[in-house]
This record gives sequence, C-alpha cells and structure tokens, in this order.
Amino acid sequence: MKLLYLFTFYVFAAVSASAQTSFIFNNIDVYPTGNANVNNIVATGGRLFFRATDNSGDGVFVSNGTFAGTTPILLSDGTRVDAPIGELKGKIIFASTNKTGNNYLYSSDGTQAGTTVITQLATNFKPQKYFSWNNKLYIFNGDKLFCTDGTAGNLTAITNSAGDTLGVARYQNALGLNNDVYFIADTANAGLWKTDGTAAGTVRVWNTGTQYSWPIDLTLTALNNEVYFFAVDTGGNYQLAKTDGTAIGSSVVHKFKRSERYSGEATPTAFKGKLYYVINKYMIGNELWSTDGSTYATAMVKDIRKGSASGLSRSVLFIYKDNLYFQATDSTNSMDIYTTDGTDTGTKKITSLVTPNQTLWIQSVIPFKDRLIFWAYDSNNTGSGIFVSDLTPSGTTKLIPPNATNGNPISGFLAKSFIFFEPDSAVYFVADYIGKGYELWSVKEVNTSSILPVDKHGDITLYPNPAHHNFTIKTTTAFKTGSVTLTDVTGRIVKTEKLYNNQQTISLQGIAPGMYMADVWLDDKRSTQKLIIE
Repeated sequence: MKLLYLFTFYVFAAVSASAQTSFIFNNIDVYPTGNANVNNIVATGGRLFFRATDNSGDGVFVSNGTFAGTTPILLSDGTRVDAPIGELKGKIIFASTNKTGNNYLYSSDGTQAGTTVITQLATNFKPQKYFSWNNKLYIFNGDKLFCTDGTAGNLTAITNSAGDTLGVARYQNALGLNNDVYFIADTANAGLWKTDGTAAGTVRVWNTGTQYSWPIDLTLTALNNEVYFFAVDTGGNYQLAKTDGTAIGSSVVHKFKRSERYSGEATPTAFKGKLYYVINKYMIGNELWSTDGSTYATAMVKDIRKGSASGLSRSVLFIYKDNLYFQATDSTNSMDIYTTDGTDTGTKKITSLVTPNQTLWIQSVIPFKDRLIFWAYDSNNTGSGIFVSDLTPSGTTKLIPPNATNGNPISGFLAKSFIFFEPDSAVYFVADYIGKGYELWSVKEVNTSSILPVDKHGDITLYPNPAHHNFTIKTTTAFKTGSVTLTDVTGRIVKTEKLYNNQQTISLQGIAPGMYMADVWLDDKRSTQKLIIE
C-alpha cells in the first residue's frame, strides 16, 4: 500500500511583481512516518523521477508533480525498482534485479507497461553514475565505462583500438563536446580520454605517464570548442592545459608558479570567450583568474581582498542576464555580489544582498523566469534556505514554508539537487523543513487570483460551506486522478482523500470545527478554497 501526502504552503514574497503573486511550497511526502531520504532527481519526458524510501522500502518513483500522480516504478513481475537512474531520450535507464534474481538493464517511461529490458547484466553490474550525451548513455560501473543507445541488446564496454578496457575509477566528472564524451582514466592507460561510444573513436588525448604526473584535476570545462583542465607536473606544479581532442592538439596554456595552485573554489566557467576560475596564491589567497586560451592572457583578474586573506571563499560563478557574477568579500564582515568583464577595472561590486555583518553564502543557482533561485547559508538565521532574487537587496527574499521547524533544512551534499520541472513551472529540491528527514519539496510562483475559489465560474463546488458532518465536491471537469487535502491554519494536514467521481461526499468525522483550506487536484488542475467546519 502506498502512503503519500502532499503538503501545500503559501509564502508571500516581497519580490513579487504584483500584489496578486505569491510562492507556494509543496511537499510530496512518500514516507510520512519516517525519513524518505530522497535523492537522484531526474526530469525527463515531462515526468519527474527520484529515488526514495517509503513504508514498503526503497524505490524509484515517478511523478507529475501532484499528490495523485506520484507512484513507485515496478518491473513487469511486480518487483520494486531500487537503483541509481540515468536519462536517455525522454526515459530513465537503470539496472535492477527481478524476482528470479536476474540482473537487467531497463528503459522506462515510468509505467509498468513502459518498462522494458535492454539487456541482461552480470549480477555485480551496479552503475554508480550515468552521463547522457549525443543520444547515448554512458554508464560508469565500478572502474569500467559502458555505452548504450537504449535499444534492445545495445550495451558495449568502452575499449581503445587495442581492445584494452579502460579503468575509470574517477567517474565523478565527464564532459560532452560535439560528438564525444571526455573522461579521466587512471590505469596503465591513465590520462584524459575521449570516446564516441566506439573502440575506433576512443582515444587518449593527454598522457599522464609521459606528459604529467597524476592527478589531473577532475574539473573539465569547454571553451571555444576545446576542453580545459588542470594537471600537475612531476615537480608538483599546477598547469592549465587544453585539448582540441587530439594528442597533437593538446598543450599547456599556463604554468603556475609553485606559490600558485588551483583552489577548487567555484566551478570554472566559460563566458564570452574566456575561462574564469579561482587560484590560490601565497600571501594573496583565493582570487579570480581568467584566460582566453593564450599564455600571455592568463592572469589574475583582480585582487579583491588585499593581503593574504581570500576574496573568494565558498563562492560560485554564475551567468544572469548576459553578465557573469560571483560572490566575494573585500573585508571581514561582508559577502557581496560582483560582476566582471575579465579586467581589473571591469570587476565591480554591485550590491550586498543582506544587511551589514550578515553573511549569505550562495551555493547553487538556477534561472527562474526573469530571476534566480538559489540555495544559500544565511548566517543571521544560522541555517540554510531557498532564496529568490533579481540581484537587488529589495528583490531578494528567503522563502520558508510556514510550518518549517528546522533552521538548516538543506544539506550541503544535496544542495545541487535542484531541478526546474517545466510542466509544473516549479523548482524541485530535497530538504528537511519539518524535522522528519529529507523529502521532496518544490517551490513555484503563482498568481493568487488563479487559486481563488473556483465556484465563481462553476468548475468546482464545495458544499455545504460551512459544513458539519461532511461536505461534497462537485465538478464538471473530466479527470483520471484526483485528490483533496484539508489543511488547518497551522499548515497541518488533517485529511487526505482520493477523488473518483464528479460528485463525491467527504466525511469530516474527527475533524475539529474551524477554518481549513481544501486543496483539490484534478489531474494537473488545481483549486484551493476555504472551508468552514462548524
């Protein structure tokens, strides 16, 4: 039996363009009595997929973003799917064992009938990561790399032209460029490789054995149709290198001094013909550097915080409205937003999003309509949270569900699990707002006029209102799946019931008199109305 609850909360934000605009939080809780431990969120084919735990155990769920439209994925024999998932051509791919103990690679559209076998696997085939590129899915399994196009029987191990299987224990990073996927191997064939999924198209473009010692940094970035990465020479000095996908077209862009090293702060970002990254330099700290790919044009952009302290700490680089932004500080008690054109004079502080002596460390940023939504750590509230911002102080608001009890709801290791789900126009993420564990949440902006009682136009009617022992929901709308949720003034769910008919009576037994919000879902259509119980 599936236990599933949808919590809905409204948050009115100062950033709203109109008095009729607000943000709503939804919490699809697949495990109301425990920690759902949601992870591995994937949006594809107009559906949302994620891994979680419910009262029946671990599994993969498919959702359309509604309470009624969230279900666990089952194999044809009824076995529950519990495995990491990847995405290919609007479907998810996963390896799972059926009731007979056989392990298969599957493709699924989220339905039991639409879950089909690609090929049988060895019992120890347990993928750690998937990477989709150019209509192929690359599967990192242990220290081996595989490729599939999703059709029946199609799964090949990636080898070079000599037939050598490449060890890819460092599967944390892969980069797609043109027809190829770039990855790092660390066996006797160690180095940077590229593959198009065939043996003939799998070649080493940077040889750590003859060119530079291990490690090559895991960060790969594309700029001007070339791949940039950091390597370490045999003397322990960092090098910025690039490749056009051939060994002869691979070269060192810049040799850093022994006092300079790639800091790992802020993912390197390509913007308007330059690569921006953070270098830690002795007596300078972490500061922003850039390159256009030529040795003479590789240098520090600006020393933002004078002295040995770092200007960039726990920072991110992000693009917004055709400008490059980042967070930095020029003093002890500030964390400000800067923009840069790659020059000293063109690198400027534009604003602080918070009050003096408050720190806001932005961690993950995604576009949201004409603004940004990001996860950040807010020192004044001593916790993490979701913010919506147009990069002005007045246009930056922390969004918090009204019933939130946990001041630090988003763990750092899950902060990058931000998905914009286009069919729902909402941002989905994993959080623990109410102290029950990591659950699936979403936040979206709505015009409140669209959720006023719809009985004004005869679409959905709740009667009698006020109600006593029961009330009836009547609709003229045809639907396949429906539900109603009653929430009290504190945000507590008091009743959830599925709807099957165009006219259905709901019992109010055990519910105290008072004012409630009745949240009605009919497929992807929604109505929220006040219900008075006497």
